[in-house]
Amino acid sequence: WARVSTYVHRHLRDPSLDPARIAAAAYLSPRSLYALFAARDDTPARYVRRLRLQGATVRLRWVLKRTRRSENRQNGKRSLRHRWPMLA
Repeated sequence: WARVSTYVHRHLRDPSLDPARIAAAAYLSPRSLYALFAARDDTPARYVRRLRLQGATVRLRWVLKRTRRSENRQNGKRSLRHRWPMLA
């Protein structure tokens, strides 16, 4: 599992990341890779998607936090939170 997880994390931004490449990098057959994920009640695609979404969430929160600080400095109490409350 360590080889698979490490490879996926290192290549998460690669749009061509797919189960065949993950399996080859971890010296597994595609069938063994799917069995490894099945034991964790997961699939390679779901795992990659979850990690990418988590990374996007972290990045968006960082951008939002930075934007709020910038707007608060420029506009006093008027901030992104007031205009877009669903992002707070």
